[in-house]
Amino acid sequence: MTDMIKIFYILFLLGFLYYLTIRIFILKDPFKKKEWYITLIVLGLSLVFYVRFIIHDLIITDPSDEAMYVTLAEEVSRGLTPPISGPGFVYIILLFNSISGWPLDNVTALMGILISGLLLPFIYILYKENGGSREIAAYSCLILIVTSYFLWPYIESRPQQFGLLLVFAGAFFYNFYLTKGKYLVLFIMVGVFTFFFHILSFLVLISLVSCLWWFRYVEGRSYFRQMFWPAILIGSGLLIFFSPLQMYSHMNGGVKWMFKMSELGFLRRGPVILILFALGISALIVVTYFFRKKRVIERIRNLDKRHLNKFVPFFVSIIVLALVVQFFLDMDVHRSKYRDSFILFMVFQIGNILFGAFFVRSYCRYIRENDLDDPYFRSVTILMLIGLASLIVSIFLPMNFNNWSIRMINYWTVFAAPIIARDIMDLSPGWRKTLAFALPVLIVLSLINISRDQTIFGYP
Repeated sequence: MTDMIKIFYILFLLGFLYYLTIRIFILKDPFKKKEWYITLIVLGLSLVFYVRFIIHDLIITDPSDEAMYVTLAEEVSRGLTPPISGPGFVYIILLFNSISGWPLDNVTALMGILISGLLLPFIYILYKENGGSREIAAYSCLILIVTSYFLWPYIESRPQQFGLLLVFAGAFFYNFYLTKGKYLVLFIMVGVFTFFFHILSFLVLISLVSCLWWFRYVEGRSYFRQMFWPAILIGSGLLIFFSPLQMYSHMNGGVKWMFKMSELGFLRRGPVILILFALGISALIVVTYFFRKKRVIERIRNLDKRHLNKFVPFFVSIIVLALVVQFFLDMDVHRSKYRDSFILFMVFQIGNILFGAFFVRSYCRYIRENDLDDPYFRSVTILMLIGLASLIVSIFLPMNFNNWSIRMINYWTVFAAPIIARDIMDLSPGWRKTLAFALPVLIVLSLINISRDQTIFGYP
């Protein structure tokens, strides 16, 4: 009976997705504003309900980040202060628990369902407002749910689920402040909330906006005063994180433990870390001075297309190498999940492969057309650099703490989807038709990939 329910639900989901892709990609029949928002809510909930109710009985009970946060909330409710990277998330769960009286695991699951239902419409709004038409925004949302790297944090009730939107919104508001002098107050509000809701998302947001400012600064198009509020957020975050407050002191201790367990012995010594930090700041100052004086960005902008084309194979090689290294770092996990079957692995990674292939094609097109000022292009470039740095650090970290580049990819997908969408809009009608019929199947495969369905995969 359960298998029949799965089959019927998958058929329903495929039918719904085909209705969307045919209407958007082939017929180009625009939805009315309210109709599209409702459609996105239904789409988001349909994806979540497959995992929540068809595969699991409301709660994702298998070992997962969601299960970990339920445990953390239970410990806090008993008066303990465990290390929590998403303190705001936990306290919101406890607030709803105290108001409703429902069990913590039910509250956590329902909170995840609520966020999932609202996430796609809000992302669509930001896509549309950030220089995109309604058509591009719609394309972007459909492309986004092809990759399991987005669906995984999107489905599970955990801080990063909402953190994806916070990082995207914060970068959007700050970029408008840099370019048009707008939305500074909204950026500050998002930044403060992100720190208390999820520390990792806060670090990603601050790193991203700092780099966005830096790229404009070395071009002479931004000023130190525009970095004032990000610097205040960084300073305040450091003060609170290293304060004697129990919640953050325990989190601080968790970070120290992670470095102590690393294979780099010198990271266990405080003075060495301070020296490395000072060297990093010095190197940044030197590079900034060099880039401004030599006008490096301007020279890149003026390069002939033939020179830019030479960069493409190097770029593709770096991406492939980075993904291979990350795969081998987590090889035991992948082998367990996919039952040592390369075919099973490839079938359920096909959505990620297509998303990555389209991104490389679209990104290289931006390079060839020298469209280096596009905020999405700059954001994905920065996140790829952060991801590469995270991968290098992950090589030396202990098991279960060596997947930081994967976490960066989760955020990266939201910025990469519009780049792909703009490229897809220029495809011929025949190719768009092919994509319209292929996309629903790829979305369903990616959804199954993150469902933790033990009848298919080999891990709980």
